Amino acid sequence: MAFSLLTATYTGGPRVFQLSFALGYLERSDIQVNVLGELDAMGNPINRAFTFNSATEIVVTDTIPANSTVRISRTVDKEALPVDFSAPGSATREALDTNARYLIMAVHEALDGRLDGSVENLEEVSSQVLTARSQAATSATAAAASATAAASSASTVTASATAAANSATAASTSETNAAASATTAMSGLTSITAIGDAATASATAAATSATTAAASETAASASATTATTQASAASTSASAAQTSANDAASSAALVPGAATQAQAVAGTDNSTFMTPLRTQEAIAANPTGWTYSASQTLTIGSNTELLNGIPTGVNEVRVIFSEITCPTSARFFINLGVNNAVYTAGYTTRYTRSFSNAVTQSPTSGETTGFRAGGWSTAETISGMLTLMRLGNTNTWQGDLNGNAQRGSFTASGQVVLPSALTSIAILSDSPIRTFVAGGSFIVGWRT
Repeated sequence: MAFSLLTATYTGGPRVFQLSFALGYLERSDIQVNVLGELDAMGNPINRAFTFNSATEIVVTDTIPANSTVRISRTVDKEALPVDFSAPGSATREALDTNARYLIMAVHEALDGRLDGSVENLEEVSSQVLTARSQAATSATAAAASATAAASSASTVTASATAAANSATAASTSETNAAASATTAMSGLTSITAIGDAATASATAAATSATTAAASETAASASATTATTQASAASTSASAAQTSANDAASSAALVPGAATQAQAVAGTDNSTFMTPLRTQEAIAANPTGWTYSASQTLTIGSNTELLNGIPTGVNEVRVIFSEITCPTSARFFINLGVNNAVYTAGYTTRYTRSFSNAVTQSPTSGETTGFRAGGWSTAETISGMLTLMRLGNTNTWQGDLNGNAQRGSFTASGQVVLPSALTSIAILSDSPIRTFVAGGSFIVGWRT
């Protein structure tokens, strides 16, 4: 367990780290951040810039390589005490506590093998030895594989494998020596000065061991180079495998690609396939399956407003109208369209209106020209919604309309049989000579 040194593996995302040092820290300037293995020309760690989110959390502002080890160290000033007790009244509880924490933090650095206040300690040396051992082991494995592939020159490959194995053994011995040196340094801690001398001597011995391990790695690399000569046959096989891979790639090119986000949301492309991500994006864009047109604004002087483009095959349609006004006659019809043309025949609907004073007009029957909205003899502003549902797989549509005006509410219901698929919705005044007042609008929604 380290007391003055924190380590964490950075796997990407926010570069935020917690300051969980034993006893915290005295000054923010005591905190340094670096990445394991990143050294300057003099062999010293390269510190990273950071800012404090809070007293216990920092965020590193420099870029950090993914999967690297981030080390956060706490180093107190060794040249002066944080509190000078020579001044009268300075021996407060807080001052005594600060000086006590300072001394313990200095001991923490010694226990962590950081007498000079750096992070180039036995952990760094051990890391280098482990790296050398891993590289030597990798070289030995490569040499052994080459020996198996080159059976015709078994004696040469066997000798190479043996030399690599000896190199790996030497590296392992070097690691053991370095670990023993570290143990010696830790066991000799009696005071800050004595610990410094012992740790420095142990670090020197460990560095020598690391150099020996590097030499062993070089020998193993030379052995592996000799074995590489035997790999020409494997190269020929690899070439044949590449040819097969090229053929497979050509075949794969014939397979449809994945849909783009735009294609997934639009839902009209039939030549690409949907990945799980694109499926989720399509559902998020159309959570209830409804697609809505842009708002259609009625223009002055017009007695018909038509919306085209409803796809064939839909099963539900909504017509939402707002603030529509017809001068002198506050009523209009909503009609269905076939092949972008208004269909004004074949409707069987009933219409009812209720005045604000609770007087209800008897329902009318036999409406054959559309679904009536409004119904008063003077100009009124009318809003409401017509819901249409297709009956089975036929072109018969059942409709229910509900709306309100200044003088009361109204309803209309019924059905119509179209000659072919529904593709349009129209708003018509009740007479060609009556035109809409500019400003009213309507939108149309549909889903299968």
